[in-house]
Amino acid sequence: MENNRDDISEKKYSTWTHFAFNMTMIMLPATYGMFSTQFFWFYETEILLPVIFISLAQIIFIVWDAFNDPLIGYLSDRPNKFTRKYGRRFPFIMIMSIPTMLSLILLFTPPTVNAQTNPWPIFIWILIILAIHEFGYTSVSLVRALYPEKFRSDKERKKNSGISIITYNIGLFLGFVIPFGFIVVGDQPSYWIAQRS
Repeated sequence: MENNRDDISEKKYSTWTHFAFNMTMIMLPATYGMFSTQFFWFYETEILLPVIFISLAQIIFIVWDAFNDPLIGYLSDRPNKFTRKYGRRFPFIMIMSIPTMLSLILLFTPPTVNAQTNPWPIFIWILIILAIHEFGYTSVSLVRALYPEKFRSDKERKKNSGISIITYNIGLFLGFVIPFGFIVVGDQPSYWIAQRS
């Protein structure tokens, strides 16, 4: 038993495996960066949604997040036929990566209504899309739960952490800096074009 544990702890992975494992560390900070820098500005100045509705949507989103994270943990821990074949976390990570990105684009393409005279359709749109986005975002974040299971030795963990710093900073750059090259104030489509870039 001791020997098996030693074999597992000494398992070595290629640099490509480490990089592939950290690909989500590009997507997650990139989506977070775009959301945190552009969401409020977009709905207040471009859509002209009253600030009270934007603030209320964010408060509801924060409350949803408090339930969403444990829910994802519970669902991904439950054994079933699908997770027994592919692993507990992997199906969630792979399947939910697409809705995570699509929902971010949809967040910046709300229904075409006058938000000042009829704010409710856009408010409901925000709540639905944010709930989908957060469900997907948290599912993709499950990759972090795999870290201690996959990389057992100090050497492998240090290597992975070093690559994670690089991918994370690339993601921050993509989310916080790059969109400003595409966004044009007064041009609503430029926001979702920035999401695709």
